[in-house]
Amino acid sequence: VVVLPGNVTDSEARLLIEAALPTVRTFASTAMVVSASTLALMLTILGLTSNAESPIRGGHYERIRQIALADVVVFTMATLLLVVLVIPIGEASGVPHPWYSAVFYATTLLSAVIGGLAVGVMLLIYAAVRDLTKTFGPGDDSPLLEDDDR
Repeated sequence: VVVLPGNVTDSEARLLIEAALPTVRTFASTAMVVSASTLALMLTILGLTSNAESPIRGGHYERIRQIALADVVVFTMATLLLVVLVIPIGEASGVPHPWYSAVFYATTLLSAVIGGLAVGVMLLIYAAVRDLTKTFGPGDDSPLLEDDDR
């Protein structure tokens, strides 16, 4: 059952793939760059929290681990999508026509999942930054410190 893209014939799928290739390639490579940069910046957060004067709750480190895991999944899926899109689909001869529909649906699904995971990573990062600013910023509200008396 196809909900959003509808049913596409094999020839329509080939045309849609060729039309979407530049955009999806850019999306995949951008997702790779963003996820690699995010993972590197997570080390900064770990450094900041490891230099804290009071012990940090384990939940914070669990959130960092979740962000890193989701980020690696985004990077891996974007890499896989980019590798699939490097195949010269339009110039290939002897490719069975149903293959185009499969590639079209696979690229659509992978792009949607990568986009959703990227939004999830951003929400997790937002929560981590919010808690860090509450903890190390002015005020008494510190959701990360084990001691509630700062």
